[in-house]
Amino acid sequence: MDEPCSSDSCLDPIKNRRPLHIWLFLLCSVFKDLLLYKSLLYLSATFISYHVTDSMSTPF
Repeated sequence: MDEPCSSDSCLDPIKNRRPLHIWLFLLCSVFKDLLLYKSLLYLSATFISYHVTDSMSTPF
């Protein structure tokens, strides 16, 4: 009786803790990728809009 109880109480927190760390790590990496992607999109959009307005305003 003591062995299954100890295995349940001792192994369960470790089992539950590890995926949490993995999920947090995955979420952080995805969030960083999304931020990087969004910033790149924003920079490219501003760059393109700046060049489009610049090229449109120069002939006139």
